[in-house]
Amino acid sequence: MLDLQSLCNSETMKKAELFSAASSGDCDKIISLLDGGVDVNAKCLHVKYYHETALHYAASEGHCPAVHLLLDRGAEVNAANKWGQTALHNASEEGDCVMMEVLLDRGADINVTDHKGWTPLHYAADKGLLPASAPAVMLLNRGADVSATNDAGQSVLHFVATSGLAPFVELLLRRGVDVNAADSKGKTALHLAADRGHADIIEML
Repeated sequence: MLDLQSLCNSETMKKAELFSAASSGDCDKIISLLDGGVDVNAKCLHVKYYHETALHYAASEGHCPAVHLLLDRGAEVNAANKWGQTALHNASEEGDCVMMEVLLDRGADINVTDHKGWTPLHYAADKGLLPASAPAVMLLNRGADVSATNDAGQSVLHFVATSGLAPFVELLLRRGVDVNAADSKGKTALHLAADRGHADIIEML
């Protein structure tokens, strides 16, 4: 939840109220503020909050009605914060499949990358959620690139091989992930699994 008072020194009060309303899912307040002329795509410039839009806050808190409202009123579904993260990145990091579906249905780019080259699938995989990571499964079912690599050359397979998540590795193998892809240090998922002593994953790979 946003601390409204902390924003008031660096944002206009009305914009700060929009961010707070989105964070709390207060649709009536959002409507009132937008009708009053507040920019639906305004970014929170306070250093603490990463230049996010109202959509980022509503999505991160799981407020589907507020997300639909903001999008209906012109919010940019792929708007990025200072780190290049979109609302879909945020929802994927939270593991919120319902919100992820909402954003994808409303046009979110499933393979969008942040400033580190991470896709929403990277965020879902980094959470290490089991069984077999429902958020990752949903993204893959919706067409996410299973072999997409970040700026360090790491695919989601690198992540889960390092973490020792054998069921997740099995899922990615079934989906056709490139098992031979090497990261920027020349390491494949097999190298990483061996470094960590994950015998079951070594056998799979």
